[in-house]
Amino acid sequence: MKRELIHQLDRLSQERQRLEVLLSRLPSWLALKQLSELPEPSDDFSAYVHQRRKAELESELLHDPLFSAHCSVMSAIQIFEKLIAPHPTL
Repeated sequence: MKRELIHQLDRLSQERQRLEVLLSRLPSWLALKQLSELPEPSDDFSAYVHQRRKAELESELLHDPLFSAHCSVMSAIQIFEKLIAPHPTL
């Protein structure tokens, strides 16, 4: 089963990459990517401005079906990674 999960995770990763290529044509996506690459602001006001801008860009992208698909794929990837990760012995 683990091998099947790893295979599905690989396919999801490929789909994520394909979607990101398509999303790279959108100015809002590019701005969001740039924003995510910036270091976290050190003061409260800058952190507020940073978070507000991120929320604005995500709000713009929520209406795009490619972005919705990307969010779904990212959620699925996180689930598969948790399923594949070794579980600590209790």
